[in-house]
Amino acid sequence: MYMALMLLTLLVFFSLAAFVLDLQKNQLEREFLQQAHHAQQSLQQTFAANETILDGFTAYISAGDDEKLDQRGVRRYVRSMLLQYKHLYMFQVARRINARQIEGLEQSLSTPELPFDVWYFDGEVGYAREQGTSEKIYFPIVFAEPVFRSDVSVLGLDVQSIAFINDALQQSNQTGKTALSHPFELFEGDDALVMIKPSMNSAEKIPGPYYALLVVKVDALLNSVAEIDGHTELVLLDEGQQTILRRAASVQGLTQLAIGFLYAEAMTVAGKKLELKIQRGLALEDFNFWLPVTLILMGFIVLVMLVLLMRVHLAAERKKERDKLNLYRQANYDELTGLANRHYFQAQVEQAMAVANRRNSKIAFMYLDLNEFKSINDRFGHAVGDRVLIEFSEIIFAVIRGEDIAARLGGDEFVIMLNNIRNIDDTQRVLLELRARCALVHEVAGHRVQLKTSIGTVIYPDQGESLEELLKIADSEMYQDKNRNKTT
Repeated sequence: MYMALMLLTLLVFFSLAAFVLDLQKNQLEREFLQQAHHAQQSLQQTFAANETILDGFTAYISAGDDEKLDQRGVRRYVRSMLLQYKHLYMFQVARRINARQIEGLEQSLSTPELPFDVWYFDGEVGYAREQGTSEKIYFPIVFAEPVFRSDVSVLGLDVQSIAFINDALQQSNQTGKTALSHPFELFEGDDALVMIKPSMNSAEKIPGPYYALLVVKVDALLNSVAEIDGHTELVLLDEGQQTILRRAASVQGLTQLAIGFLYAEAMTVAGKKLELKIQRGLALEDFNFWLPVTLILMGFIVLVMLVLLMRVHLAAERKKERDKLNLYRQANYDELTGLANRHYFQAQVEQAMAVANRRNSKIAFMYLDLNEFKSINDRFGHAVGDRVLIEFSEIIFAVIRGEDIAARLGGDEFVIMLNNIRNIDDTQRVLLELRARCALVHEVAGHRVQLKTSIGTVIYPDQGESLEELLKIADSEMYQDKNRNKTT
């Protein structure tokens, strides 16, 4: 019980500590989900703002001449946008042409300072000048602001030769709406995304011939989610689980745990279904262990106090049990030999007789007396006499069965109750073994002693109904046996 109480005490304090840590974890999760939700909204708003800017840019282009782009007017418009929206990287315009239009376009857009050529990107040879195939359609960039980035001009680049931009281009052609490309690396090494939207042909009401492109650096998009801390990873995936945006966790805890939080939310950007995943791992440094450790220390202090109190209580209980046992033994057992006393023996006899009556069985009572015990006391002293009585008691213990009871009635007189016997013959084994063991020479307190005993046997209920009556008969039988031993 005490061990269970101590374990329960420790369990309670450890549970309290775990509860406090769980509260901290829940608080961290709430803060994470709140930050992640704000990040998702910020990112959605940034994309929406970029779409709005691109819509305005496309509308400006669509309002002009379909055959010739007003370069100066568009540039003024774009520069005002770049001043207003610092996160934008570049505005571009691509034009849909066929092979027959290449030469005329190159001549119309070339200047002495900056010749214009239609060129394309080839994965094997790199950038090459377009030769022009009669059946092919081209989408060269005819306007870019700013024009130069790292001394490389994109003017004249056929955007459909860039696979990831071509995918967005074809999507915008089909829908007539804004499309979003996968990320790519700019000439200067940064990652960027392109948002494309076609102008609408005023006469035919079909996409083109101009296509507005808005180039946005990935870092500029990620700056909109600055509230996400360095322990958090952000990934924006398309339907094919390809990465659109990624911001890896910049900070790793010294003691990273195998648990964390995940926020997943669907987004729609430029008609493309995306999934935003924000994940944060937990480290030990995220938790305040002061209170849990204090609770555990308090648990150990309480445990030590309980142990001390329980030891005092246990010692008192043990003393009480010892005193109770001593009183019980004094009341029911002979102090010298450890055999039952007369009082306990009588109580056991009453129970045994009741059982025998129900089972229709018999009980044998053997009355024993040590011969010449007085002479042993007179010759060797009472201390040796007491040792002889103890030795004789041990002989009785060795001979009787577990269900039998032996008692010392007083002095050198003993009685044995043999339960569940059939007749007088069943007592012979005990009688003969007692005599045989007593006949042996015993070393008692440095003296060699040979014990002799006289025994009277009586059967219940054949020879009597009460213990008093039975003991009287057994006592008579014992004296007859004693007289026979003297004659012998």
